[in-house]
Amino acid sequence: MTTKNYIQIASITLLASVIFEITLLAGLASVSDKLYHYLHIFLMLVLIFSQILLYKSLKKNNLMAKYALWFALGMGLTAIGDYVNGANSCVEPVSDKLTWALLLFGAGYVIYNFILWNYTNNIISKKPTTFSKYKYFVLIRTCFSLSAV
Repeated sequence: MTTKNYIQIASITLLASVIFEITLLAGLASVSDKLYHYLHIFLMLVLIFSQILLYKSLKKNNLMAKYALWFALGMGLTAIGDYVNGANSCVEPVSDKLTWALLLFGAGYVIYNFILWNYTNNIISKKPTTFSKYKYFVLIRTCFSLSAV
Protein backbone atom coordinates (compact mmCIF):
# COMPACT_ATOMS: atom_id res chain seq x y z
CA MET A 1 0.00 0.00 0.00
CA THR A 2 1.29 3.43 -0.84
CA THR A 3 1.20 6.36 1.54
CA LYS A 4 -1.29 8.04 -0.78
CA ASN A 5 -3.63 5.02 -0.58
CA TYR A 6 -3.34 4.96 3.20
CA ILE A 7 -4.26 8.65 3.40
CA GLN A 8 -7.26 8.01 1.14
CA ILE A 9 -8.45 5.06 3.25
CA ALA A 10 -8.02 7.05 6.47
CA SER A 11 -9.87 10.03 4.98
CA ILE A 12 -12.75 7.89 3.71
CA THR A 13 -12.98 6.11 7.07
CA LEU A 14 -13.10 9.45 8.88
CA LEU A 15 -15.70 10.79 6.45
CA ALA A 16 -17.88 7.68 6.88
CA SER A 17 -17.61 7.97 10.66
CA VAL A 18 -18.56 11.66 10.68
CA ILE A 19 -21.49 11.12 8.32
CA PHE A 20 -22.72 8.23 10.46
CA GLU A 21 -22.45 10.31 13.66
CA ILE A 22 -24.25 13.29 12.08
CA THR A 23 -27.01 11.00 10.85
CA LEU A 24 -27.52 9.64 14.36
CA LEU A 25 -27.31 13.02 16.07
CA ALA A 26 -29.78 14.53 13.59
CA GLY A 27 -32.23 11.75 14.38
CA LEU A 28 -32.38 10.57 10.77
CA ALA A 29 -31.54 7.02 11.82
CA SER A 30 -31.08 5.02 14.98
CA VAL A 31 -29.12 1.90 15.78
CA SER A 32 -28.74 -0.25 18.85
CA ASP A 33 -25.89 0.45 21.27
CA LYS A 34 -24.27 -2.87 20.38
CA LEU A 35 -24.29 -2.14 16.65
CA TYR A 36 -22.99 1.39 17.26
CA HIS A 37 -20.03 0.15 19.29
CA TYR A 38 -19.28 -2.72 16.91
CA LEU A 39 -19.26 -0.29 13.98
CA HIS A 40 -16.82 1.95 15.84
CA ILE A 41 -14.49 -0.99 16.48
CA PHE A 42 -14.81 -2.04 12.83
CA LEU A 43 -13.72 1.42 11.66
CA MET A 44 -10.76 1.29 14.03
CA LEU A 45 -9.81 -2.14 12.65
CA VAL A 46 -9.92 -0.73 9.10
CA LEU A 47 -7.42 1.95 10.14
CA ILE A 48 -5.19 -0.52 11.98
CA PHE A 49 -5.22 -3.01 9.11
CA SER A 50 -4.42 -0.30 6.55
CA GLN A 51 -1.61 0.98 8.80
CA ILE A 52 -0.13 -2.53 8.94
CA LEU A 53 -0.37 -2.79 5.14
CA LEU A 54 1.45 0.54 4.91
CA TYR A 55 4.16 -0.83 7.21
CA LYS A 56 4.54 -3.95 5.07
CA SER A 57 4.86 -1.89 1.88
CA LEU A 58 7.64 0.32 3.25
CA LYS A 59 11.24 -0.83 3.47
CA LYS A 60 11.69 -2.64 6.79
CA ASN A 61 14.74 -0.67 7.88
CA ASN A 62 13.11 2.60 6.86
CA LEU A 63 12.33 4.94 9.76
CA MET A 64 8.87 5.64 8.31
CA ALA A 65 8.09 1.90 8.40
CA LYS A 66 8.93 1.83 12.10
CA TYR A 67 6.68 4.85 12.68
CA ALA A 68 3.84 3.10 10.83
CA LEU A 69 4.23 -0.01 12.96
CA TRP A 70 4.28 1.99 16.20
CA PHE A 71 1.18 3.92 15.10
CA ALA A 72 -0.57 0.61 14.40
CA LEU A 73 0.30 -0.51 17.93
CA GLY A 74 -1.00 2.77 19.38
CA MET A 75 -4.22 2.43 17.39
CA GLY A 76 -4.56 -1.15 18.56
CA LEU A 77 -4.32 -0.08 22.21
CA THR A 78 -6.87 2.70 21.75
CA ALA A 79 -9.20 0.31 19.88
CA ILE A 80 -9.02 -2.14 22.78
CA GLY A 81 -9.71 0.80 25.10
CA ASP A 82 -12.74 1.70 22.98
CA TYR A 83 -14.01 -1.87 23.22
CA VAL A 84 -13.49 -2.04 26.98
CA ASN A 85 -15.25 1.31 27.41
CA GLY A 86 -18.13 0.36 25.10
CA ALA A 87 -21.45 -1.28 25.81
CA ASN A 88 -20.34 -4.63 24.37
CA SER A 89 -17.57 -5.41 26.83
CA CYS A 90 -18.23 -7.51 29.90
CA VAL A 91 -15.83 -5.56 32.12
CA GLU A 92 -17.63 -4.72 35.34
CA PRO A 93 -17.98 -2.68 37.54
CA VAL A 94 -17.94 0.65 35.72
CA SER A 95 -14.94 1.81 37.75
CA ASP A 96 -12.88 -1.11 36.38
CA LYS A 97 -14.18 -0.41 32.88
CA LEU A 98 -13.07 3.23 33.05
CA THR A 99 -9.75 2.38 34.70
CA TRP A 100 -8.78 -0.13 32.02
CA ALA A 101 -10.09 2.04 29.18
CA LEU A 102 -8.12 5.07 30.39
CA LEU A 103 -4.99 2.97 30.86
CA LEU A 104 -5.26 1.64 27.30
CA PHE A 105 -6.08 5.07 25.84
CA GLY A 106 -3.18 6.58 27.75
CA ALA A 107 -0.73 3.94 26.52
CA GLY A 108 -1.88 4.46 22.93
CA TYR A 109 -1.57 8.23 23.16
CA VAL A 110 1.87 7.99 24.77
CA ILE A 111 2.97 6.00 21.73
CA TYR A 112 1.40 8.54 19.34
CA ASN A 113 3.10 11.47 21.06
CA PHE A 114 6.46 9.72 21.32
CA ILE A 115 6.46 8.89 17.60
CA LEU A 116 5.32 12.39 16.61
CA TRP A 117 8.04 13.89 18.84
CA ASN A 118 10.71 11.70 17.22
CA TYR A 119 9.42 12.53 13.74
CA THR A 120 9.51 16.25 14.51
CA ASN A 121 13.04 15.96 15.94
CA ASN A 122 14.19 14.25 12.73
CA ILE A 123 12.77 17.08 10.64
CA ILE A 124 14.27 19.79 12.88
CA SER A 125 17.70 18.14 12.95
CA LYS A 126 17.86 18.24 9.15
CA LYS A 127 16.94 21.92 8.92
CA PRO A 128 17.14 23.84 12.22
CA THR A 129 14.59 26.60 12.71
CA THR A 130 13.77 29.13 15.39
CA PHE A 131 11.37 26.57 16.84
CA SER A 132 14.21 24.10 17.48
CA LYS A 133 15.56 26.39 20.24
CA TYR A 134 12.18 26.45 21.99
CA LYS A 135 10.87 22.93 21.40
CA TYR A 136 11.36 21.85 25.02
CA PHE A 137 9.64 25.01 26.26
CA VAL A 138 6.63 24.13 24.08
CA LEU A 139 6.64 20.58 25.47
CA ILE A 140 6.82 21.76 29.09
CA ARG A 141 4.17 24.44 28.48
CA THR A 142 1.86 21.85 26.91
CA CYS A 143 2.34 19.47 29.85
CA PHE A 144 1.50 22.23 32.34
CA SER A 145 -1.55 23.24 30.31
CA LEU A 146 -2.81 19.66 30.29
CA SER A 147 -2.19 19.22 34.01
CA ALA A 148 -4.26 22.34 34.73
CA VAL A 149 -7.28 20.76 33.08
